[in-house]
Amino acid sequence: MKFRDLGLFFANPRIGAITGQLLTSNDMADQDQVTQLRHLLAQTARDHHEAHGSDPSPGWAEWYATRLQPEMGSFVGFEPTVEEIGAWLKEADEKYRAEDDPEEHWPAYYAELILDSLSVSEG
Repeated sequence: MKFRDLGLFFANPRIGAITGQLLTSNDMADQDQVTQLRHLLAQTARDHHEAHGSDPSPGWAEWYATRLQPEMGSFVGFEPTVEEIGAWLKEADEKYRAEDDPEEHWPAYYAELILDSLSVSEG
């Protein structure tokens, strides 16, 4: 189940408002992971802004990846390299920027995309 499909998930965490389906404990655990990764991405963005200001830097993905790497294993089930995380971030950024009007703020979009793509590649 996609993050954006959950609609009013936070108003009633057991019901997917758009689908009307009861969420399983696996769906809720997945949602918790997306939320936690979203918060970690947002904190990393704040840290990047403090370190580099508002100017976009060409090495942003590697900077983020270096800071995210110690925490990412708990989200993805293995210890990814800085290069792998940087590639995930760049891919998420390209897809986010290609959206006409993304429904979500970028940290939520990136978190969902990264976790969804990894769960598909494992399955």
